[in-house]
Amino acid sequence: MRGYDEYSLGPQDIYGRALGGNINIIGNAEVIIPVPFLEDFKSVRFSGFYDIGNVWADYQDFDLGDLRMSTGLSATWMSPFGLLSISYALPIRDQKYDEVQKFQFNFGAQF
Repeated sequence: MRGYDEYSLGPQDIYGRALGGNINIIGNAEVIIPVPFLEDFKSVRFSGFYDIGNVWADYQDFDLGDLRMSTGLSATWMSPFGLLSISYALPIRDQKYDEVQKFQFNFGAQF
């Protein structure tokens, strides 16, 4: 989830390492924003987003009050080498033990 460090949500062991879980809820909404001066470049887009989700060990631990949320802006470019994405997110419901990561950079394939 954008705005949170990888593997920082959900159950952890006593050393703070992610244990994973059996229940995962992730949702997001994005609004694509026209790119000024780059209307002819269909491989570039900006968007505003809202993400929500979390991970739980099992259904007995599931609580909608534990959902984390973030909102922010994202820029994506489908380069000749693969998808390049940059996001800046502001966590909304982070807890004191969550590892926040406001700026994220991803490079990979688009599905």
